Amino acid sequence: MSTINLQTMSDKRLDCTVVPGMSFVTYWRQCERYLMNYKLVLPLALGVLAQPAFAQGNWYTIPSNQAEARFEGESLEGADGKIASRCMDRAWTIAGQTPNQVVCEFKLDAVSSAFAKVFLGNRYSTDPRGFVRFSLVKLGSDVRVQAYTWIETETAFGQMRQEAQTGPDYFDGVVTLLLDAGGVLPEGSRRLGRYLGIVGRTESGKPCCGYRILRVGSNTPAQAAGLQAGDVIIRINGKKFKTDGEFISRFRNVPVGTAIPVVFTRNGAEQQVQVTSREWPALSSDEFRKANAELNGDRTQESKAP
Repeated sequence: MSTINLQTMSDKRLDCTVVPGMSFVTYWRQCERYLMNYKLVLPLALGVLAQPAFAQGNWYTIPSNQAEARFEGESLEGADGKIASRCMDRAWTIAGQTPNQVVCEFKLDAVSSAFAKVFLGNRYSTDPRGFVRFSLVKLGSDVRVQAYTWIETETAFGQMRQEAQTGPDYFDGVVTLLLDAGGVLPEGSRRLGRYLGIVGRTESGKPCCGYRILRVGSNTPAQAAGLQAGDVIIRINGKKFKTDGEFISRFRNVPVGTAIPVVFTRNGAEQQVQVTSREWPALSSDEFRKANAELNGDRTQESKAP
């Protein structure tokens, strides 16, 4: 048994007892009157309440500081359809669609929904809902798209409360969706981290855990090192990991040109190679477009390529 102390704005301590094995719903009901009646100082901001996409924080930087892309030589209807299709690939709901706009709704998990309800509403509010609005405009032969993400809830008196979501997880997630839909980022945009040229996903197992490679790009550091689809990376840069985010964090800031030790299994046998880190190609370059199309052309169940 353990006790969580919640610190209120008035410095009053609130004790919520958590019993091992207690479900979140039970905990929430036990502490709801505290959470709803006090403004809590919680180590949480609405900007990171949910992760509707597979991205890591600050994967991309865009000069306008807006999640945006352009669709070259595309009609409004064509770009509109591609974006809506990618939302559906992620099991999001199409909440609205016109030639100039697509609104997609994504689900918040139980914890994110509960904390959003604390900050946006009260015990009588509806469950919070997350949305992304993609606004499209025709510019010459291209279509420019900007995205806006928010969470909303309706109070008992019918008042709709909304909060914009501008955190890095949301930003990167929407940019990833636009790229997967065929968009191109504006000039001056950058992809942060290091480029290995693989696509895969982290899988749990015994021992935990491994990153299963699903694709290896041509002329990439991973291919040069001899990695293949089907290999399972169990340590990288001398460290283990449990999630896709942890996997990427193990090498995202190593100096360019560094030989990164990668331990993996192939057909049950453990092997090790050295993968030379390199910067991502410029996002406006043909090299990046080719690599993105090769690695991420059809990936509804995969992680973003590192």
